[in-house]
Amino acid sequence: MKHTARALTLTAALLATAGCASSGTVKNPAPIAMPDPIPTATQATLAAVARTYQDAANRGDWQAACALSSASLRGGSTADCVTARTSTPPPATTPAPGTLDGPGPAAAGAVIRMPQGPGSHPAGYGVYITFTLDPSGKVGRRALRLVDEDGAWVVDQSEDGIFGESQLRRVLLRS
Repeated sequence: MKHTARALTLTAALLATAGCASSGTVKNPAPIAMPDPIPTATQATLAAVARTYQDAANRGDWQAACALSSASLRGGSTADCVTARTSTPPPATTPAPGTLDGPGPAAAGAVIRMPQGPGSHPAGYGVYITFTLDPSGKVGRRALRLVDEDGAWVVDQSEDGIFGESQLRRVLLRS
């Protein structure tokens, strides 16, 4: 009993003084450095490029999609990219581009700053893209990395396997 009373007294004393500052003042912590916000016009431009690229890819318009791709993603010239994308015919079950059975228009979601990525991916911006895959309403989701190449925004990385805007940074940094 004597040990229990001593322990309770010590605990009470510690709890009573735990919240007290010795000088009576509390210092504010250093502010957290936040990155500059992405200007609205830049966000709109990035979203438009991402939607245009995705819509072209969904239609099978590789001339347009390859023209909006970085040299690294193209793997050469625009003509080389188009040839590589069209050299293997799509399976017979694939709907014809531009038909009602094909993918619907792309919509852009979050736009975020991206640090340099794995491999040769330079710093740029990540854009979350969604599009309807077929008349059943199934939604495709894709993460795109856009970079400035010779004064134009182009797609440098395209990754599937994203389930929401919150995963954008993680998906673009994993490969």
